[in-house]
Amino acid sequence: MAHRRFLDILREIYRRDMDVFAINTNGWYLTQEVLDEMKSIGCVPTMKISFDGIGFHDWIRQREGAEKSAIASMELCLENGFNVVSNTQVNRKNVHTMMPTAQLLDGIGVQGMRIIRTTEAPRWEENAAGACLSLEEYYGSMLDFAVEYIHSGLTMEVESWQYIGLIPQDRCFYLKPVKFACNQYRNEGYCCNCTHSMIALTSDGEIVPCNQMSGFFLKNGISLGNVHQTPLKDLLSEGDHIRIANMTAGDLRNSGGKCGTCPHFDYCGGGCRALGLLFSGVDEISGIVREDIAQCSFFEDGWHQKVTQALSEWTNLSEIKI
Repeated sequence: MAHRRFLDILREIYRRDMDVFAINTNGWYLTQEVLDEMKSIGCVPTMKISFDGIGFHDWIRQREGAEKSAIASMELCLENGFNVVSNTQVNRKNVHTMMPTAQLLDGIGVQGMRIIRTTEAPRWEENAAGACLSLEEYYGSMLDFAVEYIHSGLTMEVESWQYIGLIPQDRCFYLKPVKFACNQYRNEGYCCNCTHSMIALTSDGEIVPCNQMSGFFLKNGISLGNVHQTPLKDLLSEGDHIRIANMTAGDLRNSGGKCGTCPHFDYCGGGCRALGLLFSGVDEISGIVREDIAQCSFFEDGWHQKVTQALSEWTNLSEIKI
């Protein structure tokens, strides 16, 4: 939304009979005038507004008043009939605020809360080294939060990124690491449905597999193409980007790494490719991003069993299986 012609871009999208289903924003530029203009062209997307915990949003955003502004933006969107979801970073500094934050968001009518483990991205490590939760800490603290949440009476849907999704009104949950459930695995399935179905562009026009990878590509001088130099249509027709986007689970399984012999691969399909790149790097021979160790930990350390055991009495599901 910082683009000076943001509203013009929206108008052109809708003039071409396309749709905007969600906008990720810090809420700073959301005003009544902007929302009125969006509604006038039929653009009423889900607003995914960053809110990083009561008392910690200003610190993470490094701007005084950011927390107050984000809450006001959420309330304004809700008043205007927009669905609102919070994007909430969780780390060692603010993990204790997740339940009070959920209570605040549910109280003002927010429809969903997406809790995201702050990852070891370059800029975060430079500015807050040591603040990332370990995978064990993340899984443990978010399971504790899930148990507390399901007994809280709150109705907002909550997803802990790459981990647990809670749907209170249906009394059910889902496990994000389980990509292929109930013997549904197939070699032809894409390694990453998000990378295959969406396009990520950086502010300077670089095309990247997903926004979570942008810092890594920038730091390492990797370019898959730039829309200022090559038409987007061409970048989506051939080249390194489309090769990555179309990579299948079978390609990963046959690349010779850990995934090829893992007994859990039929469930996870290799996990998140951004985290695989961050934690494990790229296979020198095949050029394929290696395993996502967050998924390895989820299955190898028994978190599937721990979650289902902790939430089984709450759910309406007659049988819990993967």
